[in-house]
Amino acid sequence: MADFDYDLECYPNFFSCYAVLEDRKEFVFEISEWKDESQEFYTWLMSLVTFNHRMVGFNNCSYDYTLIHYFLENKGLLNYSQLYAKSQQFFEESKRVNRFGGFNQMVIWDNHQLIPQVDLFKIHHFDNQNKSTSLKMIEFNMRSDDIKDLPFDPLKKLTYEESRVLLAYNGHDTKENNKFHNHTKPMIEFRDKLSAKYKKNFTNFSDAKIGAEVLMIALEKKGIPKKINGVLNQTWRDSIPLGEVILPYVKFDSPEFNNILDYFKKSTLDKKQKNGLLELKGFFGDVYTNDEGLEITPKLPITGMGQNGIGLGIKGLSCSLDGFQFDFGAGGIHGSLKRTIVRSSETHDLLDWDVASYYPNLAIKNKFFPEHLTEIFCDVQLELFNERKTYAKGTPENASLKLSMNASYGNSSNEFSPMLDQKFTMSITINGQLLLCMLAEKLMEIPDLKMVQINTDGLTFLCPKEYRSHANDLWKWWEKLTQLELEEAEYKAMFIRDVNNYIAEYKDGGVKRIGTYAYELSMDNGSTRELSWHKNQSSVVVAKAAEAALVRGENISDFINNHNEPMDFMLRTKVPRSSTLELRTPIMWGDNVLGEERQKLQNISRYYVSHGGGKLIKTMPHTKAQLENWDNGDHYQHEDNGDYQVTKTGKKPRSGKYKPVPVEKIGLIPARDIGIDVSSLVTDCSSMKDFNPATINYEHYIEETKKIVNPLLLGEAENV
Repeated sequence: MADFDYDLECYPNFFSCYAVLEDRKEFVFEISEWKDESQEFYTWLMSLVTFNHRMVGFNNCSYDYTLIHYFLENKGLLNYSQLYAKSQQFFEESKRVNRFGGFNQMVIWDNHQLIPQVDLFKIHHFDNQNKSTSLKMIEFNMRSDDIKDLPFDPLKKLTYEESRVLLAYNGHDTKENNKFHNHTKPMIEFRDKLSAKYKKNFTNFSDAKIGAEVLMIALEKKGIPKKINGVLNQTWRDSIPLGEVILPYVKFDSPEFNNILDYFKKSTLDKKQKNGLLELKGFFGDVYTNDEGLEITPKLPITGMGQNGIGLGIKGLSCSLDGFQFDFGAGGIHGSLKRTIVRSSETHDLLDWDVASYYPNLAIKNKFFPEHLTEIFCDVQLELFNERKTYAKGTPENASLKLSMNASYGNSSNEFSPMLDQKFTMSITINGQLLLCMLAEKLMEIPDLKMVQINTDGLTFLCPKEYRSHANDLWKWWEKLTQLELEEAEYKAMFIRDVNNYIAEYKDGGVKRIGTYAYELSMDNGSTRELSWHKNQSSVVVAKAAEAALVRGENISDFINNHNEPMDFMLRTKVPRSSTLELRTPIMWGDNVLGEERQKLQNISRYYVSHGGGKLIKTMPHTKAQLENWDNGDHYQHEDNGDYQVTKTGKKPRSGKYKPVPVEKIGLIPARDIGIDVSSLVTDCSSMKDFNPATINYEHYIEETKKIVNPLLLGEAENV
């Protein structure tokens, strides 16, 4: 069995398939008004069928293979017009699905595929809306020499010369797909081993889907069905009285936390979304507070802290204890010092305590389970947890069992999952937050102890060395109470912008980088939690310089001026197909601007901030409301500065210096231009041939670094 990377292009008068075998051999087939290689293409495809080879693509299960399957079913007796008609039919069906929901009926499921498909898009979970990523974005993140966007509108009838350009583009995309395939091979091998073990095709499952499926396989072995009479086995709820989910041993001494606990106990979750699920985020996010306590209100009251320590006027459920704010949310608790540096010292240890496999073990120890899965769910989770311990880290068995352990919580609010039960969701997230607060409350009673951060599964604090043993006693007390396990790490220092953006320097010299300060690339470490494939990996030199300055005390200017990796200076932009992207460069005569040169760029482009170059401008289409307002509204222009305003009919601008514009002077509606990196000149570098190191505007990158370094240094100085 071999894996062939491939990509298709389909236009009114042109169809091509470009395939690559292991970076070595290329296969190119064209069906157009100039060439008909349909039978050669069919013969080649049948050889893949015969020898059980696989085809590897990007979103190919949803589109490309639909055409391949159609072609095979018709024994290759199709012309370019018929293939194009099928392609358009697919896109029309996709529009229907986007509008009305459901599934694309033209997609060929894996058990009906004549040639097995490996879909990199699905494996990386890019079909999740929050992770949606195009191959062009991947090209940027792979640091490819050339990033090429589709050169022609897919509805365009091509000339012969244009068809040659498109064929070259087809080859480029296939080779980029092959590069991404090579990065993905460990994930594919993992899925191949799971498929063999469970006798089920895991090839195109995302990690999250693997975890859920492994768990469901274990549950089905215990007699818990995934479906009943063809319908998913789930628990839907009209309401959840939250007092029912809170563990009986949750208790606090402080009025601040008791007010939060009382709010939970008295609350009922009953607001629904359009899909019938209960609204979880809104429950936490639509809360404001006043001096009397918590209340739900649409109004924005004054800000500050109420007398009871609960956040006053803060949108979202929160409270403050000894000046540290705890923010409660649907996904977990968060809180952090901001814009500062915290260091261990001769008198204090900087400690980070995390709960081992917090959410899965919270369910196991407290018998939380989706109602329809019964208490057997907890037994299965415990078995999987113990089984995982028998496999070494890095093995497929260990990885799959870890995924299965973490699958239940997220899927318990997924309307398409057999684990759906939002009472289970709330049992986990509310108790998870309250139990951490119990530990935080006790720790904060220690003299001179300072809370630094709290997040979903742990907390960080600065502990006086003389009270380290007392802190350890609280560790044991909490573990005994909850039956959960804590894990400890010691930091030398933390450089904190906020809870989502910080650097933690371990005592042994390692570094954890989160958010703005992250720079480890997925192409360098496939399992990185820093800049994974779907994230914007622009301008990483800034994060590298920030770490050098904060952790190692290096000079920012020296670091950036001497940095010699061109790709670290690159940024990327993306505009939708309905918009255009231009590089507008001023035409100068001495100090005078005579006009501007406009260069149309790809909608997905790579660039760097430079001396010289031009301004990046995105031009968007006007909305229907904007066009109607221009046509029917009243037009005014400021007599001094020339500012132009269009108001609703009969409504005048506030300033009397705006004068009506005569009808005969009203022109066409101005372009809807939006600047990108508006304060800088940039150079397009979608092809690295256009890179000129002499033109890098190092000062821009230095200033960007200072923005995420200097506030922390200032905050530390103020706290001394």
